[in-house]
Amino acid sequence: MKKLIFSLLLFLIPVQALIAGGAPLEIFCKDKKVAAGFFLSPDLAVTTDSILLYNNIHFKTETKTLYNYRIEFIDRVTKLVFLRLKDAGGPPMRLPADNILVETEPVYIHDKGKRVDVGFFTRKLNGYGAFISEDRSLYEGTPLYDIEDEFAGVLIGNLDQNLYLFLYADMLAFYRDNLNMIIKRGRPVLNIVVTEMWEYSGIQVKESRNELVEKGDIIVGLANFRINNVLDFNRALYLVDPDRPLTLKVIRDGKLKRLTVNGGK
Repeated sequence: MKKLIFSLLLFLIPVQALIAGGAPLEIFCKDKKVAAGFFLSPDLAVTTDSILLYNNIHFKTETKTLYNYRIEFIDRVTKLVFLRLKDAGGPPMRLPADNILVETEPVYIHDKGKRVDVGFFTRKLNGYGAFISEDRSLYEGTPLYDIEDEFAGVLIGNLDQNLYLFLYADMLAFYRDNLNMIIKRGRPVLNIVVTEMWEYSGIQVKESRNELVEKGDIIVGLANFRINNVLDFNRALYLVDPDRPLTLKVIRDGKLKRLTVNGGK
């Protein structure tokens, strides 16, 4: 019965809704497709850092093949790469202000002007989304859509054979709105390596060359930002002033401590 309902909903959606909001970008190395992406503005495209493994890549939109590009910015935490494509004229992706996927809700991609059901949303993993799919043709950088054809996020990889990971739409909106500031100002360098605590809030310090921060510290706050996961930490670092001392809130030996650290660039 659910499959029938979903089929009827898809039938009732106008064709123009399926192609609105930014057509996917295909990325090739020689004649082999290696990744996908989409446009945040007519000449700014976003994909994942998997393309850095390839030389002599080119790009295809629905109407053009593009060869001239410049890497504008790379974020290794989110695995995003932002590219300026000369003469692209791409249709920018519509990024919703809020997009909440419901567990077991279908996840779709756009392929050759059609909407294709590729699996179902399963859960949120510390700022990331996850979905189950048996589709073996999915590429990193592919935009994902919900049942109402709203942009839901961008595929960044898979955790195991059928479990795929994606970034939510709000993270793309953050980069769209702050990319120029991020490129110009950079972020503080704290000389620490952090890791996710998937079942708990906060992130754990795995390595530290900062005399105030200890290995094993759990970071729960940075300046005025609450830190639940590595994505929160990454975003907060871009928003604070890298030239001013920063307050870190950490849990050490079961007690909350406030550390004032110098960032630098």
